[in-house]
Amino acid sequence: MNVFPQLLTGAVCQTNIVRTVIRRLNRRRALDGFPVVALDPWFRRRQWKIALTEVTTAEKDRLEALFRAVEGRRREFLFLDPLDNLFCWSSDMTRPSWACGAGATLGGGVSDPWGGTTAAQLTTVTDGAGISQSVDAPPNMIYNLSAWLRSDEDCNVDLYTSGGGQTVSQRFATGATWRRVSLSIRLTAAGTAIEAGLLLPAPGTIQLAGPQLEAQPCPSSYKATFGTSGVFPKARFDHDKLVMRTIGPGSYEAVVSLSAPY
Repeated sequence: MNVFPQLLTGAVCQTNIVRTVIRRLNRRRALDGFPVVALDPWFRRRQWKIALTEVTTAEKDRLEALFRAVEGRRREFLFLDPLDNLFCWSSDMTRPSWACGAGATLGGGVSDPWGGTTAAQLTTVTDGAGISQSVDAPPNMIYNLSAWLRSDEDCNVDLYTSGGGQTVSQRFATGATWRRVSLSIRLTAAGTAIEAGLLLPAPGTIQLAGPQLEAQPCPSSYKATFGTSGVFPKARFDHDKLVMRTIGPGSYEAVVSLSAPY
């Protein structure tokens, strides 16, 4: 699997990134000669322009290796948008994108920390039951899993991520006040998908909101998602030449442009 590489910090990019949504207009003339302009509902693309500076030799080599593997703009690769949430339907956990384990029930429409009703209530009657989502992304990258949690009674919740036969988890205590918890993950196994979610080690009831998975070591502000996520398996470079400019010993800079349908 060809994947846009992370930097040595674990981030996909530095702070200088611009994301643009591209749509297309269809223009034609009616039989009476009147011009008709309509938005093409089937053409939607996102474009990213990423400025990288003080890139190390190792980081440069990874980027150049991907560029050679996909032959510039010729072939597709996986891009994990650093400005988005890798979960689908984080705003509605009752959707089929989310899987409830045996012994767990989930209800939506619960008051969330932001004054809305996008939170959900998870009730379990068996040990180790919970909710999770499978994401088409390689396990051997750095991720951060976060969520807002609360419970009427003190409760323990395990956040976890698994992939390629490996699992990383961490236990958190919940109480009556909404609290954001996060887990930084670094798996080493190869693969094409990961599973991320939470479970209750003992039967109980909690409310959860704002689940977020990101391809970076620390959580950023919450991004609500609906039918799409920040996983783009059909990204392409927008150029056939990658220019890495030397700015010092073992230090480089470049501007990378890529786009993908969504």
